[in-house]
Amino acid sequence: MFTNLVFAVLIASGTATAGDWAPFRAFMGTWSGTRTTSSGKVPVTRSYESIAANEHLLVTDRVASERAPWGMVSFDNDRGGFVLRRFDSNGNVVDFVLSSVSDGGDRLVFDAISGNGGASTERIIHERHGWDDYVERVETGANATALTVVSETQFHRKR
Repeated sequence: MFTNLVFAVLIASGTATAGDWAPFRAFMGTWSGTRTTSSGKVPVTRSYESIAANEHLLVTDRVASERAPWGMVSFDNDRGGFVLRRFDSNGNVVDFVLSSVSDGGDRLVFDAISGNGGASTERIIHERHGWDDYVERVETGANATALTVVSETQFHRKR
């Protein structure tokens, strides 16, 4: 089911013709980590791979023994920037726009695009701490100024 969803989103998103992919290169490969949520801690393996002639970045998670697409990054010509399309276990897709990249690309901030159907705001932050470590924080809240961390994953590059 997820494979069909990925290809449907890939077809619908069109092809990337612009954009500087440099901030994403440091994430390429496979990472192992621990995700902390209000339910506890769980091990996670994440992979980033370029697909469709290097025009999309497929992000796959393996939690426990379940491996599934987590999201896909592509350049959206209509928005003039990168969009992360995150897949959930119900088959829904939530779009996040890359709203901020720090100098050097060590911090990427993705904000949920209004109109995703929810009343709350959601943000995903990827913050690198050197070449082999990064933290992913997922935050939600009623508005962009009052966000609360709902999950934090510490990732380490697999060798």
